Amino acid sequence: NSWVQKMKDTITVCPIQLPGREERIMEKPYHNMTDMLDELEETIWENIRGPYAFWGHSMGAALAFSVSYYIEKKYNYFPEKLIVAARQPPFDPCAKSFRSSMGLSALLDELKNAGGTPRELLESDIFREYMLPEIMNDYVLHEGFKYHGEMINSSIVAHCGTEDIEANETIMLGWKEVTLKEFKITSFSGGHFFPHSYTKYLEELEKEIIN
Repeated sequence: NSWVQKMKDTITVCPIQLPGREERIMEKPYHNMTDMLDELEETIWENIRGPYAFWGHSMGAALAFSVSYYIEKKYNYFPEKLIVAARQPPFDPCAKSFRSSMGLSALLDELKNAGGTPRELLESDIFREYMLPEIMNDYVLHEGFKYHGEMINSSIVAHCGTEDIEANETIMLGWKEVTLKEFKITSFSGGHFFPHSYTKYLEELEKEIIN
């Protein structure tokens, strides 16, 4: 992970890779959000050493929020910050026009419209046969996320893309409703995948975590 190397002198980055993806491709993926959170929450807690923060993008933001709440309630231990990127607040139903029930062809169109994925990759037979079903499973998991009125005692920092119509600044301001501490929001140039397209994002993120 390039973030691990780029921030190694200031921050210990611990990426979380779900089973069924990339280097864990041979492992059985989760198909249920509740099952995934049950294992993820304890696994993350067992690996926390000292002060920490969570960062999550899209579905990862929902997962980070859930894990923050779980650790706070069970262990009374709080992240310094929860940094959420490119996702509507937990209580806000997903505004996406695409639903997993629409099938793989519709998902392919969704990815084309969202941007961030090279056109040549989207047109690859290998991508369509092996990677597209993995992405579909992420949508299934995300659609299974449920909010039950949780609030956390950690500061929340929201990051949004200026061209991300499904998680713009107005929508992401709602994250301030689920924290009892400070909240702030910052916009970055780009769409849903601005953490990859905005060249100075990692530098800005590092400053946010340290400060």
